[in-house]
This record gives sequence, structure tokens and C-alpha cells, in this order.
Amino acid sequence: MKVHAAINSACFYRNVLRLLGLVLSISMAENVFSQAGLQLGAPKLFIQLDTTCMTPDAMAIDDAGNIYLSITNATTFDRFGAKIIKLSKDGKILNTWTSLPEHPVSGKVHPMGMAIGSDGFLYIADNQIFAGQKNGSRVLRAKLENGEIGKIETVVTGLNVANGLRFHNGYIYVTDALTDNERKSGIYRFRIDELTQQPVSINPQNQLKYLLHEMTLDKNTANGVGTDGLDFDTHGDLYVGNFSDGTLIKISLSKNSDKPAISTLLKHKNLVGCDGIFFDKKSNALLIANFLENSILQYRLADKQLTTLWKNDDATCTAALDCPCDLAIVNNQLVVVNFDTYTTNANKTIDNCNTISVFSIQR
Repeated sequence: MKVHAAINSACFYRNVLRLLGLVLSISMAENVFSQAGLQLGAPKLFIQLDTTCMTPDAMAIDDAGNIYLSITNATTFDRFGAKIIKLSKDGKILNTWTSLPEHPVSGKVHPMGMAIGSDGFLYIADNQIFAGQKNGSRVLRAKLENGEIGKIETVVTGLNVANGLRFHNGYIYVTDALTDNERKSGIYRFRIDELTQQPVSINPQNQLKYLLHEMTLDKNTANGVGTDGLDFDTHGDLYVGNFSDGTLIKISLSKNSDKPAISTLLKHKNLVGCDGIFFDKKSNALLIANFLENSILQYRLADKQLTTLWKNDDATCTAALDCPCDLAIVNNQLVVVNFDTYTTNANKTIDNCNTISVFSIQR
């Protein structure tokens, strides 16, 4: 009996070890898998917007996967105004809002970066530089009720080139592509409970209170746009791209210090026009809309490798990239907004086909 018990015991432990080995091998495979990033299929057309939506820009995604899309119409506002469109996760238009509050001086509004806060508001960066207003850019917020946009109010004024916007842990973060001259740009941070009291007006006296970090263009870079896309990883670290000089920085926000730790992750010749950034949790990677080159880049945080996932030449009324400016994974697909308002290195033709591309994802 003891022999049989020993044999049974040995068999049991061998099976346990085999099971543990299997679990470990699966775990290791998943770990390798997570470091491998992702691959994209060929682009397809997510939606082609009508001619009143000449300049789509940024997306905010709600819990149901619906997309709020800003239509800034940078060069066609006098004809078409600006709007926000709500799309389903499979690219159908659900609603359109055109009554956005115009700036009291310029009479225009140019919604760009957006994010949905935990307070139920949709926060919107209004880029008044398109209207010729220096230091006139704003942050607006709209109450979302049952998926509908309610009252819209101004909560921040005095920004110069309000651009990307993210919400994280009770704060909104806004990139200002040109803070005070053609060399500097920055990232502002505002606590949302402060915005409930009265609008914050940025001025020389209080600027440093809200300016999280300021960047200066590389000395070898011509004057241009600075901070643009931004996103957070699962640890709460913030990543910000500089559009004109090919740099990507990391901002580590410590709970025990008001001073963030800043590090430059890369400066790369392939990072040409870093616009929208999206953190993909499953691959632990940043996905980057590379505006000037009609490409999507991937920066893997684990091994610090930058790779090109997709790139195409000039696109005219196709599903291909056409000045990609924002991107997000929705419904397990990569949705990419095409700005297509100015000619660039790759974008030789400005057309009336205002498109959003979608890529299948292979992990």
C-alpha cells in the first residue's frame, strides 16, 4: 500500500509539475507576446464624411465604444462652421452638434483635442490660433447626459495653441504647441474641481502654477509646432510628442512631489510630425499618428524600439492615410482620423474626401 501510495504521490507531483510547466510556458509566451507589439492589416474606410467636415481632428471614446469626433474646419469655418460628431464603434453617424460657443473676440470656435472626464463632462481644446487669436485658445466642457451633449461652457482661457487633451486622475492635461514664442511649447494641467468654481485665465502671473512642463525646440530645428499628442500608460506616466523635432518625452508624476521627473525617450528621424498618441495596454506600446509621413509608428515601452506599422504615399479619396492626426483602438480595430488640410512631405493633394481609416489588428 505504501508503494502504491508513493507511486500515486509521485504521479500526482509529476502531473502538478507538468501543469506548472505548462502554466509557466503559457505565461512566458504571453509575456513575449506582449512585448512583440502588434501588426496592422491594410487600411479600410471607416467612414467618409460629407463636404461640411473638411477637417476632422480628434476623438474621445466613451465606455460603450462610441466616438466623439471634433471637426475643427481650420480653413473652412466661414463656410461650414465647426461641429462635434458622434459615431458608433462601427462607423455610423449617431448625432451631430453644431452649436459650439464661439469665441467672443474672433467669433469662431475650432475644437481639437478632446477627452471624457470622470465627472461626466466632455473636455474640448478650442484652438484659436486658426482664428488669428494669440493667447485666445480655450478649454471648453460639455455635460454628457445619456450620450447627448448638453450645456457647453468655457473653463480655461489664455492658452495660445491649444492642441491635444487628456484626462487623468482628476486633472485635464492640455498641450500648447506654442506657449510664448516660436521655440517653446508646453503641457498645462488643471484640476477639474478648481474649474467648477470659475474659469481659469492663464496669464504671466499664474502661468507657472498650471504649466507642468515646457519644451524648447532643438536648436537645429526650424520654427514650428511643438507639443502635440499625449497619453498615459497604466502606471500613470505621461508621454508627450514634439511635432517638429522628432522627440518623445516621458513625464513621471509622483504622488509625493509636485515636481515631475522628465526624461527624453527618443529623438528619431522617422518621427516626423508626431501628432496623436494612443497607449495600447495589451502590447504595452505607444501608437503614434505620424502626420507628415502618412504613417503609423509603434514605440514599445519594454524594449524602447520604434517601428513603422504602416506607411503610404499621397492618398486621394481612398482608405489610405491622409495626414493622420489622431488614433485609438476601438472594437479591437485601430481607427485613424485623417486631417488632410495642408500639403506635407507625403500629402501632395488636398481633396474633398474627408476620411477616417480603420486597420485590423494582428497581435
